[in-house]
Amino acid sequence: MKRDSSIVLVAAILFCAGAVAAPLAAQQQASASPGRDILTRSKSAGFFLGGGLDGDGIADSNDNSTESGGGASLVIGYGFSPRWSLYSEFSGATMNAADGFGTYSLAHFDLGTRIHFRTGPNVVVPFLQFAVSGRAISADVDGTTVTGSGAGFTFGAGLNAHFTPAVAFSTAVTWTAGDFDKFQVGSQVVSTNASVNATSARIHLGIVWFAQ
Repeated sequence: MKRDSSIVLVAAILFCAGAVAAPLAAQQQASASPGRDILTRSKSAGFFLGGGLDGDGIADSNDNSTESGGGASLVIGYGFSPRWSLYSEFSGATMNAADGFGTYSLAHFDLGTRIHFRTGPNVVVPFLQFAVSGRAISADVDGTTVTGSGAGFTFGAGLNAHFTPAVAFSTAVTWTAGDFDKFQVGSQVVSTNASVNATSARIHLGIVWFAQ
């Protein structure tokens, strides 16, 4: 991801998160008073479903090239407790090839765990996430579809800022590291020992809903 674009995207996330979290936190502080039971202002346990827009970037460690694009993602999970959850996430983006050579698609599939903090009496709930991931790229070259895929490891962090205990604005930044080592041209599998090591990053802005 180009540096200037990354700075703008991260600044936008921080601004949006602050704009949502500040009034919610003020409301939380104003409504809490000594001698009253602490209200439940956020949930993390049970089934949850979320979606939103992503800004994606990928860097090839072999030639230090970076490319960026945008897309969307869907997350489904289940919280076994207010802290520990299992989740799966699918994201797809249209990427701009380096030097202006067209576009291609980049997809991620993650299966991992989310660790939520401060759930219950707080409206702002940070989380960490770790996952094993599959990635794939696909491009049309002179009418022929060329694909590459491989496995990786994903880690990241984010926060949910709750409008209600069940509905929250959600933002996260994740990184996936690994190799693309399976290639195909049309229907023909390419047999090669070569691999491409690449790190991809995703910046997510969306909504998440926790079942009552």
